[in-house]
Amino acid sequence: MKDPQDNLSQDVVDSHAPLDGSEYDADRDEVIARARDARHRRNSHVGTGDPTAARWRGPSELAEKHDDIYAGIGVHPHDARLFDERAGRQKLVS
Repeated sequence: MKDPQDNLSQDVVDSHAPLDGSEYDADRDEVIARARDARHRRNSHVGTGDPTAARWRGPSELAEKHDDIYAGIGVHPHDARLFDERAGRQKLVS
């Protein structure tokens, strides 16, 4: 059987890869390596939710560790009421 990867003529950009989820704790590095092997050349992850919670840190930490992973941090409209001065002062990326 022919490998479907042989048909790819371009690299893949994944616009929402939540790789900081707990379901990847055991094998996150292997998942990232498999994505690279499958020609995923860029991955982005959007951190949403409570802007004062640690949930925002996961995407930023992955982006700092991997040159091909980018983080987008934002407040979903249903969490906007939680955004305050404390949330605005968070250092998300060094």
